[in-house]
Amino acid sequence: MSNSMRLEIPHLRAFVTVARLGSFTRAAERLNLTQSAISWQVRRLEERVGHLLLDRAHDGIRPTAHGRDLLGDAEHILATHDRAVDKLRRSDLEGRVRFGCAEDLIAERLAAVLSRFRRLHPGVRLEVVVDASATLKDRVEARDLDTAIIQQPSGETCGRHLWSEQALWVRGPGTAIDMSAPLPLVTFGSACIYRAAASAALARAGLSWFPVLECFSIAGVRTAIAAGIGLGVLAGRHLDSSIEAIAQDGPLPRLPENDFVLTGPEPEAGTPLAILTELMLEELTQPGQPAEVAA
Repeated sequence: MSNSMRLEIPHLRAFVTVARLGSFTRAAERLNLTQSAISWQVRRLEERVGHLLLDRAHDGIRPTAHGRDLLGDAEHILATHDRAVDKLRRSDLEGRVRFGCAEDLIAERLAAVLSRFRRLHPGVRLEVVVDASATLKDRVEARDLDTAIIQQPSGETCGRHLWSEQALWVRGPGTAIDMSAPLPLVTFGSACIYRAAASAALARAGLSWFPVLECFSIAGVRTAIAAGIGLGVLAGRHLDSSIEAIAQDGPLPRLPENDFVLTGPEPEAGTPLAILTELMLEELTQPGQPAEVAA
């Protein structure tokens, strides 16, 4: 490695994101870039260091030996860079923002966005409520929350679109599907959008079901599905080796897409709510999906 070598921050960020997510597609979604842009940045980094950093196997993307050597240092460089930038951009803004989201979102990339907002605006009191989408929507309408990210059926006109996800039938490996009997479903409860979609799709197909287990925690639902207690409906980001998707051309009816939207009144420019909204739209809007308010 040449002493004059310079590693570019965007290239390192692309490499780390692909390595951690195991997918160029998911990395592109996370970084709000196209997949070709992510691939180009990783290739440029590999050319710069003179080594292949990612093993592009058919069953997923994994760091090579050289990639593993670089990964920890790259993450440290990015963390140091981001802290320095945030310190320089830190504002004197004051106020309060009451924000709501679902449990599985706070456990994923949203936590990083909220953490960054707090670093940039330490004078703003951020209050986060984790609850079901229906409850969050009601609380925003009642002005009990300022804004929230909620999940809704695609096409509904509520809020600024962030991204869309395909709902999938899922099961634990080896869990049998008995189409001659009512299907046992693991759900998040009666207010769950996945449960409503599954119930409607099964009714149209003339199939019956029953709630074998209701749990309001994503961890509990995933554990029950993985254990084979029943079938479930989740998004692709919830899949791993313990939960598999059932083929969409299989025995169960196709499920719809759902939209994730940022709901709430249009914030006044320059307020803490407006700045948080701008950061959410910047960091979370799916590539190719404009952050427009539905008519």
